[in-house]
Amino acid sequence: MELATVFRVGHAKQIRDIICPALVPFWSAAFAINVGTGWKTVLMSELISGETGIGAAMNTARVYLKTEEVMGWTLLGKGLEILMRISTSGRRGKSYAFRTNQHDV
Repeated sequence: MELATVFRVGHAKQIRDIICPALVPFWSAAFAINVGTGWKTVLMSELISGETGIGAAMNTARVYLKTEEVMGWTLLGKGLEILMRISTSGRRGKSYAFRTNQHDV
C-alpha cells in the first residue's frame, strides 16, 4: 500500500488491484467452511425435529431399526456434502487475478 501511495495509484485502482485480490482466498475459504457447516446443521436439525427431509427419513429408519436405510441415508447425506465441498472449492490453489492484461497498471 505504501508503494501504491508513492507511485500515486488511485484509491479505486488500489482496491481493485491490491486489496480485493488479497482478500479473495480468505473469502473463498470462509464460504466453503460456512457451506459445509450449514449443510451439517440442516441435516442434524432435520434429524432431531424435522418431519420431512433426509434427516427425518433417517430418524424414522433409525426408530424402526432399519439399518440398511439408515446407512443409505447416511451415505446420501455424505455424498451431497462431498458434492457441496467440491462445488465450493473450485479456485483453491489457482491464481486469483481479476484481469489478464497487466500492461495498464
